[in-house]
Amino acid sequence: MPAKTRTAKSQPTPARKLSRHSIESLKCPPDSRRIEVKDGGDIRGLALFVTRSGTKSWYITRKIHGKLIRKNLGEWPIVPPEAARKKAAAWLAGNDPDTPAPERHKIPTLDKVLTYGERVVWRGKKKTTDKYRPMLERYSKDWLPLRIDLLTKQKVQERHTDIAATVKARSGGKNEGHRSANSWAEVISRLFTIAEDHFDYDGKNPAKRMETFEEVRRDVRLNANQCKTLLKVLDKSDNQTNADLVRLALFSGARRSNIFKATDDQFDFEDNTWTIPGPESKNKKPIVLPLDKRAVAVVKRRIKQAGNEWLFPGQREGRPMTDFTKPFKGFLDAAKIKGVTFHDLRRTLASFMADTEANEFTIGLALGHRQQGITGRYARPQMEAVRQAVAKAINAMEGK
Repeated sequence: MPAKTRTAKSQPTPARKLSRHSIESLKCPPDSRRIEVKDGGDIRGLALFVTRSGTKSWYITRKIHGKLIRKNLGEWPIVPPEAARKKAAAWLAGNDPDTPAPERHKIPTLDKVLTYGERVVWRGKKKTTDKYRPMLERYSKDWLPLRIDLLTKQKVQERHTDIAATVKARSGGKNEGHRSANSWAEVISRLFTIAEDHFDYDGKNPAKRMETFEEVRRDVRLNANQCKTLLKVLDKSDNQTNADLVRLALFSGARRSNIFKATDDQFDFEDNTWTIPGPESKNKKPIVLPLDKRAVAVVKRRIKQAGNEWLFPGQREGRPMTDFTKPFKGFLDAAKIKGVTFHDLRRTLASFMADTEANEFTIGLALGHRQQGITGRYARPQMEAVRQAVAKAINAMEGK
């Protein structure tokens, strides 16, 4: 019985810089289909394939995103070694007019993916677009012009750690640093998902399954003494517009963005309610907040004094307020209160409602949380019950 013959495959040979003389002497062994002779020059991946029939062809080979890409550069002696190296260099640079390296030169930059996300993926989601670009420019501006395939998992992990340390040093809060770093990593991961879905990018997502920081849920509120002190500081303030903004936050529990964008037509003084439009709410559904008399007084005063549609106008004409960091810090410093954020005012109202025996359902309605079985305006008896619970909480804040 004749012995089985092994299927002949391409056999690589040691790399050496090929010359005309050395190429002429190359022959494929009878037991091989072809041999691959790597060129020992500066172009990695350049090789001459010699078949059993004597054909000698130049190829440039690269592994890109896990795929083996091979380009035929022509046959020898029509293409000599010097010309093969030039053609290989042009192909790798994406300058080959015949067949440029599409898998490589079409890889988008981080900024290109971000811009595409803003214009297409997150179109109409202003809160998202207003958040993502500033975050990336703050923590990774040097990455925006880079191709995304250059962002390795190690680079992302190191930058993630650096962000946490930087924010912690600036704010003095470990949890703030962890939250900022994790949010940044989430944005990076989303951009790679966009690249995969819309740019046919098949590389790895360096932010996927990376080690993120454990975040401690924030549970900070003002106590009764702090509330009384802060309210006294507000009463003595020379800027009652800013003081009213803090009062409205305490008395209504509304989010800062909703207070900034509050307009006179959102308030109904017959029912004493504040209707936050769907596009401005967190769950994209209209929210109706029942207002206590003290919140109503703040709103009426602001409508009378503002002189335009915005209760709290910004520095630019026709635009609402957008930043309240320094004024709020000034009020806290005057009241000698530390470690409190603006959002903690919302948590303070909820906490005082709980202290005065309001149930979770009532607290949720007061804060505008979406409740199962509640659509649109809820019944007036329910609304009045919520308003009374809010009034009891504000009385407790004022020490009554």
